[in-house]
Amino acid sequence: VLSSLSGIPEEKLTEINATDGATAVVTYALSQILGIPEEKMTELRFSPQAKKKYDILTGAQRTFLDRGLDHLKIDELGISREMVNEELGMRILFTKKDNLIVVDKIITDAAHDRAAYPEAQQRMMDWNN
Repeated sequence: VLSSLSGIPEEKLTEINATDGATAVVTYALSQILGIPEEKMTELRFSPQAKKKYDILTGAQRTFLDRGLDHLKIDELGISREMVNEELGMRILFTKKDNLIVVDKIITDAAHDRAAYPEAQQRMMDWNN
């Protein structure tokens, strides 16, 4: 998929994956697609608490977070230190330094907790598989 999107030969992506792993392949492909040198690409990390919270987000919440982080990576949010979506009851707190973004905390409203709606979660998983 990345080969067809980026126009990079599949052999080149396979070679990068063999030496540096999948993250390096994605970084290289994105740098080629976006025209940004690899050394200028922003690295994204989660705190352990934020990673646990990310893993239990609902689909809409995860989509909001992923899109916001994509904007952060290309610096479209400027000097902001948090993202807020009141409709989803979400706040994402992060720190940004040079080419590193660390998601410190993900705060969600209890009304949107996926554990509270197991039947809906199962139905969504059934639809997606």
